[in-house]
Amino acid sequence: VREIFPKMKWKVPVSVHHKLLPGLKKQENVESGGEFSKMSKSDPNSGIFI
Repeated sequence: VREIFPKMKWKVPVSVHHKLLPGLKKQENVESGGEFSKMSKSDPNSGIFI
């Protein structure tokens, strides 16, 4: 994709993966560990699409 899209004059897509980037959904009953809820690719309401 990164090699083909510029030849087609399309913008190259970007993916941001980081363990500290929380999802957009409200946290549900966080356990004592206090971890953030993660973004889920299978749930379109929990991700950031640009």
